[in-house]
Amino acid sequence: AIKSLDKKIDEQLNKWGKEGYKNDKVNKKMQQKIGRLNNKASKLRDIKGSFDEVITSKVMYYYSAQPNPNGAFKSGGSTYFNQDENRVETVFYSGNSATIVHETRHGAGYSRGEWGWDKEKNAPIYYDYQDEYEAYKQENNYADYFSDGIRRSQSQITNVIKFNYGNNPYIIKYFKQYCNC
Repeated sequence: AIKSLDKKIDEQLNKWGKEGYKNDKVNKKMQQKIGRLNNKASKLRDIKGSFDEVITSKVMYYYSAQPNPNGAFKSGGSTYFNQDENRVETVFYSGNSATIVHETRHGAGYSRGEWGWDKEKNAPIYYDYQDEYEAYKQENNYADYFSDGIRRSQSQITNVIKFNYGNNPYIIKYFKQYCNC
């Protein structure tokens, strides 16, 4: 998908070089079109970066799919450090690839040191709202491009996080504006 977008960007730049530069209307239109393509490619590179982080990590990662009960479509999953196996485990319901993207972002966060694991308490440390927000953001980026999964607005993401984690002592580091306006 990234290569395809890069090819489209190159084609638009070549077209612009032949037709534009002298015409302000064409210049503005081409800048907007190339900007949108670059934005999509950037979002996909972020997703790829999470997968690359997990794949090249010195930490072992283990993925497992859970069957959807009674054929019902469920999303969701979890990522945690399995002390017994000394690896990061990612569990997701089968049939929802956007959840794999979401959970892989959590795995990349572990590899990057954004959160860790307290071996004495067998619990996550430094895990907060921002970690969940970044995972939902990548899930949205995937859903935007591949139309698989649930697309949430920034306020919907915030509400889901508050609902799921509101009673925990997590903090919000910061929220960035995020939308396809």
